[in-house]
Amino acid sequence: MVVGFAAAGVALVMVATACFAAGDAKAGQKTFVLCAACHTAEKNKNMAGPSLFGIVGRKAAVAPGYVYSPALERAGKDGVVWNEATLDMWLLNSKKVDGVIHVMRLLDEKKRQDLIAYLKTLK
Repeated sequence: MVVGFAAAGVALVMVATACFAAGDAKAGQKTFVLCAACHTAEKNKNMAGPSLFGIVGRKAAVAPGYVYSPALERAGKDGVVWNEATLDMWLLNSKKVDGVIHVMRLLDEKKRQDLIAYLKTLK
């Protein structure tokens, strides 16, 4: 089943905003190694995926110099913002977003929370 990113993100925001206090940024930095094959934590340095520097609080599909899939471009135009809930949904289910090539799924909830805590430090 293909799920629209914006619709799935909105639904998730309503049920998931309270469960992110436990993230451990140091543990998340170690988990980031899974992302580092395609992403960097450096500002404006894109690889196969966009830089994740400043991702938390940023509108979807706006990293400078990166060409996004139509699905992510639509999400950005629809006002989707990367926050704890949308990142959690993405890390768990990105393969369900039509037209997106994202190979990593992080099924372990604690690791997702830790990774998101780390991403929040990238400012």
